[in-house]
Order: sequence, then C-alpha cells, then structure tokens
Amino acid sequence: MAKTNLKLKTEFDAQDKAAYKSACSQTVAAQLLAAAETAKSRVAIAYHSRMVSCSSQKNVWVGRDLHSETGECFDGYGSLFSCNSILCQHCAAVRRRKVRRRMLSTIPTIKPDSYTKRWRFVTLTCPTLKGVELVDALHFFQRSFSLLRKRKFWTAKVQAGFKGVEFTTGENWTLETDGYHVHIHALLLSDWLAWSELGEEWTQCLEKTAAEFGQTLIFNTSHGRAIVDVREAVAKKNSNTNKVVELNDAVAELTKYLTKAESWLKVSAAELVKIAELERLPRMFEFLAEARNTANTQLLRTVPESGAHESGGKSENVEQIASLDTKCLSDGEPAKRKPLGSLKQSWRELARLMTFDFAKYLSAVVEKTQRIRKMQLAARYPYAIFCTLDGSDFSFTP
Repeated sequence: MAKTNLKLKTEFDAQDKAAYKSACSQTVAAQLLAAAETAKSRVAIAYHSRMVSCSSQKNVWVGRDLHSETGECFDGYGSLFSCNSILCQHCAAVRRRKVRRRMLSTIPTIKPDSYTKRWRFVTLTCPTLKGVELVDALHFFQRSFSLLRKRKFWTAKVQAGFKGVEFTTGENWTLETDGYHVHIHALLLSDWLAWSELGEEWTQCLEKTAAEFGQTLIFNTSHGRAIVDVREAVAKKNSNTNKVVELNDAVAELTKYLTKAESWLKVSAAELVKIAELERLPRMFEFLAEARNTANTQLLRTVPESGAHESGGKSENVEQIASLDTKCLSDGEPAKRKPLGSLKQSWRELARLMTFDFAKYLSAVVEKTQRIRKMQLAARYPYAIFCTLDGSDFSFTP
C-alpha cells in the first residue's frame, strides 16, 4: 500500500477526509492482520475484519446538503457499519465529537462552589519509559493519576474536571531507545494549583508507581521534578499571553488524542494484536468528580438520536451512561466476561469459538446494519444526496 499522507488539510472536502480516514484505518488494519495471523489470534483477526468492514469504500458514505436543526446545510460523512475500534479513524472521530459535545454541554452547568474556583488547563508529563509497551505505559499513567486524585492536595482543591491521556512518538522513533511519550491533559475547575506544589505531588505519585512497576525514573530537570503546566482557561482571551488558554482550545486539545492516526501507525504490529485482544484499554478519557455526576444527569434526560455520524459534530448518538461512571475505573478493575453460551455474546466471545464461522456472521451483521443505516439517513435527510466512497448512490430498500 502506498504511504499515507498524514497531513490532513483543513480545506479538504468531506469526501477527501472520509477517504483519508479510510486509508489510515486500512493501513493499521493490514499491519494488525499480519501479526494476528502469525500469533493465530482469532480475536485479533476478527478485530481486523471489523475494521476493514468499517473503513471499506462500500461502507463509508458521503452526504451532500445535509441540514442541521437550524436549517443550515453542510456536507458530511461517516460509516454505515461501525466497528467501534479505538484504532479506526472513522469511529475515533465519532467518539471525539461525542466527548467534545458532552464536555461543552457539561461545563456551563457546573457552578463553582467558591469564588476562588476557576477552570484550569493542566498538563502532567513523565520521563519516557524506554522499552515499555503502550498498554503497560498507559497502565502506569492510570495508576499514577489514581494516586494523585486521592491525595488531600487534589481533593481539597478540585471540584470537577475532565482528563484525557495522549501518547506521541517522534521522528526516527523506536520503542527501545525512545519509549512512548505519554502525558495527561486535564481541564479542572479548581482553586489555583501552584506549579511547584502540583509538580511535587505528581512526581511522588510517579515515583511510587515506578517502584510498583519495577521501573526507574530519571527527572532531567533543574528542579528534579516531573514537568507540569498550569494555565487558566477562559471563554475568550484578551491578549496573546501563553499563560491563558481559551476553553474551546482546551477541550480540543483534551480530545484530540482520539483522532491522531500518526500515533497508531507507529505502534508495532505485535502491540496492535495485544490491544485488539484486550476487552478494555486503560481509560484514556474520564469525567472527574462533579463533572461525572452532572454528565450522568444530563444523559438521563436525553433521548438518544438515531442517525448519522456527521462531520462538524452536528449530531451523534448518545453513548450509554455507564461509559461515564464506571466504579473504580481509574483503578483498573478487570472487565467481567459473560460465560460462553449466554444468550448475548460479544463479537470477541464469538470469535473465540473454534467452530463458529465469524466471517459469515460479520458479513450478515454488516449487510443488515448498512441497510438500516441507509434507511435512517434517507428518512432523516430526505433532500440530501448520498453515495459511498466506491461511487454507489444510496438506494432506499425497505
């Protein structure tokens, strides 16, 4: 496959963006398949099949002249069948828009409980863990943040917030010599968090986690602490100072990890297999404290919409409340698996069955889902023009 151009230009139209995301997903899926077949991992092979089905040209649609609730017309794109994979660029984009919309609707409803509370945009970093695979590095950060948020320093100052975990790599990057650069972005409603005090608290949490994981951390900084950053987040900046960030920019930064194809393309094939086999990755995004309770209340009052994944975040389905408020999620409780033979088995459980024809099953699911989604789109946008990336116009088949 030709090398994918990872510089997605903002002037590209909906069809260009849809094709770009499909190409990225197909590249990652191909890398996953080679290692999955070598490892004879039925789950990883099924994971690949779902990704390929989701990003295939006959599954990805483009719509012209879609309309918003206010009557504004726009172009959009999405996938008919969704694999819901964190590695899939189409599903990641939908997830990002859902999270961003939920954040922006939650923030105005949280009232500071004291006049000293302000929204702060916080970044927490750590020396790279050379030779440590991504899942283990994410568990490391999960444990460190779990320790931090239980400290008196944190509980006394933070009223509400949102946390996102991001990982990056560099040019000529290798796992053994560089390691993943994992860091946390958080948008917090809190009292002022002194840079030095936060850095000291976070460093202690990192050192305790390092001892638990058998790792050694070297802080190559003048102050001997992990690098942290604290900025006030405001609705509108009045100057070009770097000490303040706009709320919308903070939200965008917090959720951008979901759609960074460059990062997943650097992950080794063997690691992709391990990610595919996991029932649940360490949580890379969370609502914290009062923000979690507020978001749950809002979802209880929301009627889920059935419709498309439109570009620009015009409208998305609402995820289940449990995704926001899972007990002890940051502390890494293992997911409970339903026993084989239960009436509602997950696709992972079906893939593990040696006698089960997963390819035939998936084909039937995809075909049924595509038919239903086309009907939904046609009903919701009766004046729009739809086609898939392979050039096929939508046909309304009851």
